[in-house]
Amino acid sequence: MKAEVDPRLAAQIDEAGDEGEVEAFVVLSKDPTTVGASEGGTGQQVVARVSEQVQEQPTAVRHLPRLGVTYVKASGKLVRQLLEEDEVVAASAHDAQITAE
Repeated sequence: MKAEVDPRLAAQIDEAGDEGEVEAFVVLSKDPTTVGASEGGTGQQVVARVSEQVQEQPTAVRHLPRLGVTYVKASGKLVRQLLEEDEVVAASAHDAQITAE
């Protein structure tokens, strides 16, 4: 995987295999050509491209384009491939805990 991936997410992907479902928050690089474009911007494009590559659709997708984040609920196969895309900078498990340090 090219992106910086939360170890909990990596474990969930391994546990899910190709068929099991995984939920992840994916941080995308800023693409000046898609900023302000259609809702979803880069996230929408990357998810669509990966869906075509693996021949399946995610169960749920939510784009937060101003934050450069996309939430994806999909098979381990799709999420694993998504994390290999150049636009993906980092990814975290859906159940990540936020703590104040």
